[in-house]
Amino acid sequence: MNMAVNIKGRKMRRTIFALLAAVCGLCGCGGSRVADEAKLPIRIGVLADSQITSLDYTPTCQYKNKELDKQIETAIRPPALAYLAAGTLETALQRLVEPNAGVDVVLYLGDGANNGGAGEVNDLFTILEEFREEYHVPVFVVIGNHDYLGAGNTEDFVERVLLLNRSRPGKDAPFGDPYERPLSKCEVLQKIRGFNQGSAGAHGAGSFKYSDLPQQLDCGLNHKSGLYLAGRVAYSDDGGEVVEILLADTSDYQDSEFEPEFAKSNLVLRTWDFYGSKGSISFVGKKNPPQGDCLRELGENSSAPFRFMASHYPPDHLDRILPELSLVHGAIELVGGVLGSTFAAQHLDKLHKQGSANFWLSGHTHRSSMDGQPQMTFGDIFAQRSFGSINVGSTTDFRAHVAIIEAYEKGRNKRVRDKDKVGYRQIPIYSGSPSVPAVLEAVGEWGGNHRGDTRFWNQRLASMDDRRFGASILGLNREYQEDYWTGEHSEASVAHLRAFIGWLVRGRLDPQAKRPDIMACLAFIAGAYEDKLDPTKEYRSVYR
Repeated sequence: MNMAVNIKGRKMRRTIFALLAAVCGLCGCGGSRVADEAKLPIRIGVLADSQITSLDYTPTCQYKNKELDKQIETAIRPPALAYLAAGTLETALQRLVEPNAGVDVVLYLGDGANNGGAGEVNDLFTILEEFREEYHVPVFVVIGNHDYLGAGNTEDFVERVLLLNRSRPGKDAPFGDPYERPLSKCEVLQKIRGFNQGSAGAHGAGSFKYSDLPQQLDCGLNHKSGLYLAGRVAYSDDGGEVVEILLADTSDYQDSEFEPEFAKSNLVLRTWDFYGSKGSISFVGKKNPPQGDCLRELGENSSAPFRFMASHYPPDHLDRILPELSLVHGAIELVGGVLGSTFAAQHLDKLHKQGSANFWLSGHTHRSSMDGQPQMTFGDIFAQRSFGSINVGSTTDFRAHVAIIEAYEKGRNKRVRDKDKVGYRQIPIYSGSPSVPAVLEAVGEWGGNHRGDTRFWNQRLASMDDRRFGASILGLNREYQEDYWTGEHSEASVAHLRAFIGWLVRGRLDPQAKRPDIMACLAFIAGAYEDKLDPTKEYRSVYR
């Protein structure tokens, strides 16, 4: 009897506290007075979602085909964007060390690879390491769904092989030189851990230190049974620790009520969700200690006035039921939270550090602009009431950009939240030079000069003007979605694009035009076409 009364009492207290927290979140009292007293002493560069892609993929497999692309328009990208992904990442990193930027540390927030292939992942870390070594700027990485799942959506080994290789080896066929091998999540995390450890050390007037809990990397587990890597980056100056960054693995589903393949077994909700669309941080351990506890343990002795959570998924994508119906699922989660449900999103406030200014940095959404950060819904009262949320877009999608997190300065950047002394700046990867009209004129000239390419002989292409034909054979537009287009056409378009870039660099444009800027311009054009936009109009609306 007494036990029943105690249980009812605990539930009632929990309900009252939840409702008070909801009111507190709506009125903005979840912030910290530290934000009004301290000044962020460093600049943090943030970028995500380069999705470096194997150019030898099979264009007809389950997770990358034309029919799927017509439904969600993310299954396949224009061949030019796949080819330009690595180059635009290099340019994106350059934007963070230019004179008006000068970041002290870079956070790469996941999805550096498209299918978690060994070649894709190696290309990512080669680019990041070369940047780190040349500019002496530490770089820290968190994992994204694309880094260990094929197309960000499947763990099936055969499907991942097809997403990386055009030829079709048998299930048990050995991987020789021609084949790119899919990496497991554990293999990717081991690379991330080694790379992050290499980024620690002195920097300028202060220093960055990295720590994690090595027992987390149990390769006998997977993303659904407790495999994750939680880390911590601390920046110290002469006065002690000033900034801490907790690196969260939001592909840790060991206690998730709705696992990523939930939609596959649910006939009612299957159209609203798909594998990899949402993430999770465990707060109840099954085979490994819950990640929430590990993150708290890593930061429990910190006195830093600034705490940043860094993850691939934003808070409102963690263990959510219906990502597309934020109002509905937010209301469901509000009720569930009051009743004691174990949604991970409900527990994120446990990572909030009392007495510090708390912020959450994320990627995954491929947003075209950071203007107008997401507004709080009912469910976000639990998910985000304690954090200022900053979500960055992709380095390859339209419009590709990176971001700088720094002390707020009126006229220079935008506040994360009202009264915060922390601001952010969106930095476009394409700077406006060379001009889109000049490059498109060259595209038309290239098209006119290569009408005789027999690989692109068909009535549809023959009816196009030179500019559209040039954009097609360069893989810049949506022609890859047409029925006639095959893997051989993609291969031929990439060969054209390589030659075209070399032609531009050798003097077709202004001699001052540099290869990285040309590649960023071409990515801008391809991204606009992919979004069914006129790249010339988009260029003039922004740069002229």
